[in-house]
Amino acid sequence: MITSRTMPEELRILILEDNPADAELAQRELEKAGLSFVASVVATRWEFHQQLDAFDVNEPLDGCRVAYMRLSSLKGH
Repeated sequence: MITSRTMPEELRILILEDNPADAELAQRELEKAGLSFVASVVATRWEFHQQLDAFDVNEPLDGCRVAYMRLSSLKGH
């Protein structure tokens, strides 16, 4: 877990999502939260595993967490 004391200036987030609209939504929610980040979006588990090391990821996001972010944004949280 990244805490405020250990948070790098810019997060590197790998998003596993096969729906481009959901990937965009996840990035908008992160921006609304005020996070500074660079995101790489992949659509398959194979691409995800390839990018885990190559992208030097701080935080991986999979489709389940993206769906949670979408539900939270619809509820206004």
